Amino acid sequence: MRKTNSSYSVHELSAKVQGTVIGDNSLLIEGLCALETPQASHLAFIRTRSAEQVSKQLAKAPAMAILVAQDMLPNVLSETAASVIVVTDPYNAFLDLLPLFFEQTKPPPGIHPSAIIAEDVVIGAAVSIGAHCNVAQGSIIGDNS
Repeated sequence: MRKTNSSYSVHELSAKVQGTVIGDNSLLIEGLCALETPQASHLAFIRTRSAEQVSKQLAKAPAMAILVAQDMLPNVLSETAASVIVVTDPYNAFLDLLPLFFEQTKPPPGIHPSAIIAEDVVIGAAVSIGAHCNVAQGSIIGDNS
């Protein structure tokens, strides 16, 4: 994956994950990070259900945004001034936002010389098979894989 160098307002990100913003909805978010290693102008999510852990993690949080489940909201609001996006599932919302900040890179088509491929394998067009891959008997690899 390669970083896209895009930025989005908290409001825009919230709309993409059907969330509700509490705090500064104009804050520009430039990337994603783990809450354990917070970065300014980044978005993180809370995965723990422990109020103590949330408190420790939020104490270090700079100007950023955090994806939070509704049931964790009271713990979060009492600990941070960060913008909060309330969603049903913070982890899945985080995954949904990944493509906005990172584009998937695809290796060029071709079969690496070290790949081991069974004789009866069906290989489609524009396929990339990497180094040291072992493609077993009866496998079918579709186009653009």
